[in-house]
Amino acid sequence: MTFDAVFDMDGTLVDSAGQCEAIIDAMRADRGLDRPVPIALCRQYAGIKGEVMVPALLGEAARDPVADVAEFRDRYAAMKTTPDALYPGVIDGLERLRDANIRLTICSAKPHRLVERVTEDTGLARFFAGMLGGDRGACKPDPAHYDATLALVGGTRARSLLVGDSVSDHRLAANASVTFLFVTYGYSRPEEELSGDIEAGDFATAVAAIKRLAG
Repeated sequence: MTFDAVFDMDGTLVDSAGQCEAIIDAMRADRGLDRPVPIALCRQYAGIKGEVMVPALLGEAARDPVADVAEFRDRYAAMKTTPDALYPGVIDGLERLRDANIRLTICSAKPHRLVERVTEDTGLARFFAGMLGGDRGACKPDPAHYDATLALVGGTRARSLLVGDSVSDHRLAANASVTFLFVTYGYSRPEEELSGDIEAGDFATAVAAIKRLAG
């Protein structure tokens, strides 16, 4: 029976903090605020839903929250994500998982159009049998988001695991009662004291763990 590895995207496959920084800095500058946002602050917010992230990073340049998030996403969609935004070892690791007949999907809080754009830009799209953004129904940590992702490919909770880096991923795995592979290199903060059923400090270690679990 096929085994499914369900991946978060930002902080797990793609380091999007640099793009967030560039977009927020441009928005702030357009509004007369030339002080850049520290990249460390962008990393704290990069894996969080845009409705929280954008106002927090805009700071005193924030205006209408809904319009600000829409502008951020439009700018993101217009910006190409280069392959160097991928974490080290991601392409090689996904190739090894595919060769092992492990089915791959993406379950992301990011809007679906941005998930599609980023995966196309970076060359990730060819590895994934299905992907589902957080604006196509329930959004993690609601387990319905996980189930809907699996439904795209006919997968089951019993033969799957979640790979992620954040509090919402941790909660999603718990809510769906599935194994959580926690990648410690992502956007989690020490004070969150996250842990996983399995932990990996790099993508190669995560791949080896997935292959072991898949049998």
